[in-house]
Amino acid sequence: MKTPNILKFIGIVLLFGLWATLVFLGKAEAGPLVTAIAGLVAGVGVHSAGVQTAAPPEPATKNVTAPKVSTGQSALPPAQ
Repeated sequence: MKTPNILKFIGIVLLFGLWATLVFLGKAEAGPLVTAIAGLVAGVGVHSAGVQTAAPPEPATKNVTAPKVSTGQSALPPAQ
């Protein structure tokens, strides 16, 4: 994670922690907190579905075998 993203993440965690503490102490209602957490989870899901990860390309010759012919003949014509 890049530094600006880490700072945003820490800020969000602190705000949600403070909000959850207020809910547990009875100073705030639980409904909006639950709705906000549901929205956060949905947003993370949408974001992660849209982000493409860079995977290294597979080599084209990996585990390639010649097809087997059941008639006993080679699938390739004889070399001339």
